[in-house]
Amino acid sequence: MLVKYTIESNLDIMESKELGGMVHRIGFESMGGNAGNYLDQCCSAMNFRYDPGSGRIIHFENYTDRKSKKFDGTLQGSFIMSMQNLNSSRNHGIVSVYLYEDICSKLLVSCARIYNLLNSDDGDRPKLIVENRLKIR
Repeated sequence: MLVKYTIESNLDIMESKELGGMVHRIGFESMGGNAGNYLDQCCSAMNFRYDPGSGRIIHFENYTDRKSKKFDGTLQGSFIMSMQNLNSSRNHGIVSVYLYEDICSKLLVSCARIYNLLNSDDGDRPKLIVENRLKIR
């Protein structure tokens, strides 16, 4: 039951246009650069904070948000978004996931896959390429 709630909560914040939501952040992120390209399409990095115990995404952020005490005890992850078909309302998809390896990584990768299924046109659905970044202590 907790996993279902967490997935639903994550999809809600991923689709949110409100402050702290992923769709809201898309409008503020640069394309290309460190995020690179996917099949000749520019990408953007959507950085987020998540609870390492449950896998619940708490907030999509930029670098200045990281100093906030409200994120103490959370981990950072990133979804790399392909920004294809910019004339479509469904113009993006997650092509890479960078996470700390922990018990929540499979849940967050599953959320990325579900997001792609719900938000990409069938003919243009990007392939999710899973990558992990190890936690450095």
